[in-house]
This record gives sequence, C-alpha cells and structure tokens, in this order.
Amino acid sequence: MEPLENQLLASWQRHQRINAYFLDHMQESYLLDSLEGGDRNIGQLFAHLHEVRRMWLQVAAPDLWEQTSALDKKRLSYRNYLNDQLEESGHAIEALLKRSMDTGKIKGFKAGLVNFMAYLISHESHHRGQAIIILRINGREVSEALAYGIWDWGKR
Repeated sequence: MEPLENQLLASWQRHQRINAYFLDHMQESYLLDSLEGGDRNIGQLFAHLHEVRRMWLQVAAPDLWEQTSALDKKRLSYRNYLNDQLEESGHAIEALLKRSMDTGKIKGFKAGLVNFMAYLISHESHHRGQAIIILRINGREVSEALAYGIWDWGKR
C-alpha cells in the first residue's frame, strides 16, 4: 500500500481535478447564474474557493500566499481564468500540505493537517453542490457527465 503521505497528496490532487472537471463541463455563460436574492453567482462561488485558500495560506505560510494572485473580479465569468486561479492556489496548498507532513500541524488550524485538508475539501464540495442547485433552479441542463463525473474518483 502507498504511504499515507502520498495518499493524502493524491486525494488533494484528485479534488483539484474534480474542481477543474466541474468548470470544464459547464457552459461558461452559466457562471453568471445565481439564486434570486442570492449573494454569489457560480463564478463568485469558485472565486471564493481561491480566496479561502489564500486566506489560509496567508496565515499558515505567507511565503506561499505571496506566490498566489489576488482575483481580478472582472474575470470571474471566464472558466479558464477560474481554473487557472484554482490551479495556482491548489499548488500552493499542496506545497503547504507537503511541508506540514513531518509535524502534522498547520499554523492557525488547531485540528491538524488531515483535518485541514478535509475541511478544505468539504468546504469546496459544499460550494460545488450549491452550484449544481443554482444551475437546476435556473433551469439549466446539468449533464450526466457533470452530475456523475464529479463522483468518479477512479477516473479523476
């Protein structure tokens, strides 16, 4: 069996690919969809993922935070832009996970490394679920490839 450290990093990388898969399998115009009275559209939800990652990096690893970009709010309706930003912050989080393997600690997060990663994945999966709800409520087609593809961890 593969060492636990490698499994954890592989899980984070897989999660990253699932976020990219989600964005790649959604029409770009849908990024502007939101709930009536909602505070975020789908593009803003994915931007929020990047910003939360950056928030944790600023606390836990300022040197890695400095390697990530603040968002250009005018570009949140572009799938490739969001994917690029998430890839950038995802690599920085992966670097934080790698450097924290020896101690199992993340500065500013009391529950430890594994729980930190679980927190991020849970948080981001929650917002992907919100995006699917927004799509469906707005009458958008959610393809089977999108709805089921995010659960096919064997392929991602």
